Amino acid sequence: MKLLVFAHRGEAQIFLKNIPLKSHPRLNELYIGENESLLIVGEGIFDSMSKLSFALGLLTSVEEIINIGICGALTPSIELGSIHEVAHVYCEDEFKSFPCSSLSKSSTNCITAKERVLTTSKAGELNNIAPLVDRELWALCKVAKDFGRSIRSIKLVSDHIKEAAICEYIKENAEDYSDKLFHHYLTHFKDSSEELLSSNYKVFEDKNFYFTVSLKRSITNLIDSLLNKYPNLTEDTLLQDIKVEEIKSQDLLPKMRAKELEDSLKRKLYPLKYKINKALEDLKREINTQDMVIKFDESLERPGLNLSAQISSKEDFQIKMNRLEKFNWAKLNEIFEGKF
Repeated sequence: MKLLVFAHRGEAQIFLKNIPLKSHPRLNELYIGENESLLIVGEGIFDSMSKLSFALGLLTSVEEIINIGICGALTPSIELGSIHEVAHVYCEDEFKSFPCSSLSKSSTNCITAKERVLTTSKAGELNNIAPLVDRELWALCKVAKDFGRSIRSIKLVSDHIKEAAICEYIKENAEDYSDKLFHHYLTHFKDSSEELLSSNYKVFEDKNFYFTVSLKRSITNLIDSLLNKYPNLTEDTLLQDIKVEEIKSQDLLPKMRAKELEDSLKRKLYPLKYKINKALEDLKREINTQDMVIKFDESLERPGLNLSAQISSKEDFQIKMNRLEKFNWAKLNEIFEGKF
């Protein structure tokens, strides 16, 4: 069995969506599958050591550990978004280093920092040892050696170390990072990748779009359903019908064009459901739900909503309550009665 190890849930999100896994009853951050399991260890050396040690104690069938995640580049010559297999890992202020198993001829070295690297002076100091920096790999390699397991590491470069705040930018792009890492994992580490990555539809070869793994799967399913629903349609005539050329001409990033394509296919397959969902989204925007999560009945049978929100103070609570008091319940009932 392979054990996929991540520092943060954001890095693992696409893996969790696409690999059949169940949470372990004794460790919330451990997810079990048939051929691979997944562990989220958190940031830093000590959390990484303790979580991986506990997981290996629970999973005696693990033969290989694969650390997957983002890292920083200590030199601007390394391209942002590039993916590297690690050959050797060092640790700040530690003499011992560890090799990683690697099948890549272009593998590089990494250093694990004991604190976040936030200054160019610190980056220059660590760059004398290795060009990539993370917060957990050295600890994972130490545990792997202690347990007699092989370990490999895939790192995606998310940022160059600069004198500027980068955390929010990384959080905003976590889904894209996770998708690229998942695609790399499927093509280089997983034998059964063809089913997830392959598709006979020509639209996926169009460079005007960028399809994440999840988006590609969704659009494939939508096209399949539409061609079954309308037997006289072909892929070409279906794309003409949803005006794909207009979508391609929009001044949007390729990924956003792909999302517009997905929306158009949904509108074609579920015209009434699409109209209802759009009306509900417009209703949410009326009260500015940016910092609240509002979900409506997925079956669209009962008017009502589920609400979750992070409340930091009594004042924050009152602000949210004042906004919720403005929620248009009459309009919600009208939507569910088909009056929209």
